[in-house]
Amino acid sequence: NNITDTGAVGFAKNLQGTNVHTVDLSGNYITDTGVMEFAKNLQGTNVHTVDLSDNYITDKRVLEFAKNLQGTNVHTVYLANV
Repeated sequence: NNITDTGAVGFAKNLQGTNVHTVDLSGNYITDTGVMEFAKNLQGTNVHTVDLSDNYITDKRVLEFAKNLQGTNVHTVYLANV
């Protein structure tokens, strides 16, 4: 859907209070900036699985992304081809 960083962040903000279990945002032109804001907005959600494969996320941001998931319900993250 090519939602980019803006769409990923807006989507995450709207997950509060839902029962969404799996989020697949693979191939959506999400960059380092978007993935960091996305992670921050997962606090307090019921999301367990996130697929961010085939986006534009650097190794450094992947590590920071993982740190931002502490305290969330996320336990599976797919990051193929990033």
